[in-house]
Amino acid sequence: MRSPRITAIALSMLAVTGSFVALQPATANATEPGTDGLLATSSDYGTYIGNADGTGQHVPTPLSSARYTTWSSDGSRIAWQNYAGTAGLVVSDPDGTSQVRIPNTTYSEGPTWYDSNTKLVFADYPSDNIASRTQLYVASVLGTGSKTPLFATDTGCADHHPLAHGNLIAFTHSCTSSPSQVWLYDKTTGTAHKVLDNASDGDISPDGTKIVFSRTSTYGDDLFESAIDGSGVTQLTTTGATQNKHHGAPVWSPSGTRIAYYSNGGPNGQDTEIFDMAAKTETVWLAWSWGSPSWQPINPSAPKPPMPPTDRGTYYPMSPYRIMDTRSGQGAPKGAVGNGGVVSLQVTGAGGVPTDASTVVLNVTVTEPTAGGYVTVYPTGVARPTASSLNYAKGWTGANSVTVKVGANGKVDLYNAGGPTQLIADVFGYYTQGHDCCSGYMGGQYHPLAQPVRLTDTRDWGIGRVPAGYYINSVASWNTTIDPHVRAFAVNVTATQPTGGGYLTAWNGYSGSLPNTSTLNYTPNATVPNFAVVPTTPCGDCGSATGLPSIGVYTSTNAHIIVDIVGYYDDGSLPGGLRFTPIVPTRIADTRSGQGWPSRLGPGATASIAAPGSIASVDTWALATNVTAVLPTSATYVTVWPSGAGRPGTSNLNPTAGSIVPNAVQTMIGADDKFNVFNAGGYCDVVVDVVGTFYQYPSSTASGWSTSAPVTPTAQSPTQIKRL
Repeated sequence: MRSPRITAIALSMLAVTGSFVALQPATANATEPGTDGLLATSSDYGTYIGNADGTGQHVPTPLSSARYTTWSSDGSRIAWQNYAGTAGLVVSDPDGTSQVRIPNTTYSEGPTWYDSNTKLVFADYPSDNIASRTQLYVASVLGTGSKTPLFATDTGCADHHPLAHGNLIAFTHSCTSSPSQVWLYDKTTGTAHKVLDNASDGDISPDGTKIVFSRTSTYGDDLFESAIDGSGVTQLTTTGATQNKHHGAPVWSPSGTRIAYYSNGGPNGQDTEIFDMAAKTETVWLAWSWGSPSWQPINPSAPKPPMPPTDRGTYYPMSPYRIMDTRSGQGAPKGAVGNGGVVSLQVTGAGGVPTDASTVVLNVTVTEPTAGGYVTVYPTGVARPTASSLNYAKGWTGANSVTVKVGANGKVDLYNAGGPTQLIADVFGYYTQGHDCCSGYMGGQYHPLAQPVRLTDTRDWGIGRVPAGYYINSVASWNTTIDPHVRAFAVNVTATQPTGGGYLTAWNGYSGSLPNTSTLNYTPNATVPNFAVVPTTPCGDCGSATGLPSIGVYTSTNAHIIVDIVGYYDDGSLPGGLRFTPIVPTRIADTRSGQGWPSRLGPGATASIAAPGSIASVDTWALATNVTAVLPTSATYVTVWPSGAGRPGTSNLNPTAGSIVPNAVQTMIGADDKFNVFNAGGYCDVVVDVVGTFYQYPSSTASGWSTSAPVTPTAQSPTQIKRL
């Protein structure tokens, strides 16, 4: 039994193996000052991370473009400036994985963690104007929203190099007319004040009583310390004055016994050094390095950073793109696929699908079969499952939407059981297994509707069938909060009463030309539905609906068009969305054998089918399935919907007598993990295969996903049928 709940996910401490120390939880009373952990510093090769004694130093590959790296106060995350590709601040795990870009920080300097590790403070240029002076800004580590000023100064001077400790931030205040100063910003009062003249790069000690800083001497820069109020200044190093070295960017170790800093002008040119407070010695930690070093605290009692956004399980819609056609040899050997034949199709890297896609959404078409049979689409490298993706009859041309997990080497297999047939595959989009989410918009989360909504039924327009070579726009509107964030519609598109054989193509109609793909194929007078996830575009000339999200549907032959929306995909920003986990196709119901339901469905009968515990967990809210109607005794329609809800007035399949008809169905499940399947007429067997599950991302809402009905869109009628 599922119930709404909050899933708490905490970032675990990193366990570093090999030549690194293992970052295990410290003693129960571990508070700052604590035990010194790893050290990170910048170089021309990226960020080096290593043990405090200088062993184990290396640049993790994902950090090869990182500089000015700083640790969160619990030591579980790092923040850094990216200086390759899309510049700006990034939050990641200490090995550079699970990266999240922070928007609007293109020219930022090194960050510091702030406000219980929920925010970053950094220096940046106002309005990205690099001719101006830097100010201090704050941004959420969740990678959402814009940077905001930490406080208003507007003095014409530059504020930079912030380092936070609790509610205080030490920073450097620089004016062209006077030497730099160290200032403190106090979160409790929201004010900043000067504490030291002729000083820069201040850092507050772990116990909060002292400041270490850099000060210009006769020939260089040395390190000094003072009380937190700037009194009692004491010089720590003398090599700035005696050896012309320039010491800068000092930071206390978590134990308060050592100081790491950047040095320039010594025998190594530029390096990272450590000053031992007791021995008064300076030791080179890493030669030929630069920038601000940072110590890792081992402090599990400190607040952990919130779960950063990741696009794992989100959907990226694409304009339909043909990646396989055995008629021409595109993507597969040329020629019909024989009985028992398997085509291994490369899907990653094809049509814009990235290498880290976990799942692809294909429209698979069968044409010119010499005998009846079925096609199973499944991940390459796994045993062929007992499931079917598409059933066909001799001489039939038809398609089905197939959501399939990506297998070994980025491939999926298409197995043909039946007469030799030609196979076509068009890619419509993909789900990701997780990558850099915040350059551009993040992948979409799925928002299912409690009841499908009919957007379009041209039979009701009173103007006859849509002519061959024309298209219509289906437009929906939720509200002004949701509409701008809708990136794709999940729809059932149906062709009915066509005057001849042909096809429909659903695509983002106002955005580019008609793609060389089809969504479904039909024969004269047939009623043929197919599920599709179609990218949206703002409707360009839809009267009062202009600017609202829409899709286009084209017909090659005179036909009526029906569009039912079952859900939508957002841009990753709306609360309450669901994300996808793929599985190898798994059969959970087959009324022919009594699996899942004891017998075939009679006229007006409803089967209540349970998702087994091996598939549906407490976090599962919807299923991606393939539902097949098998050999109905008369023409009928089949409707699928979650248990506990009223049956909608729409259909998912429209089989004729004696046919075998599949369709992809994304259905919510009830609190009892069940969904319903209704058969309108005659007797009909039903087969259900599950290809994945939808779950709620833990940080999507503060109170868990609601079982109340989602916001329902209102259909908007386009003003005209348009010719391509």
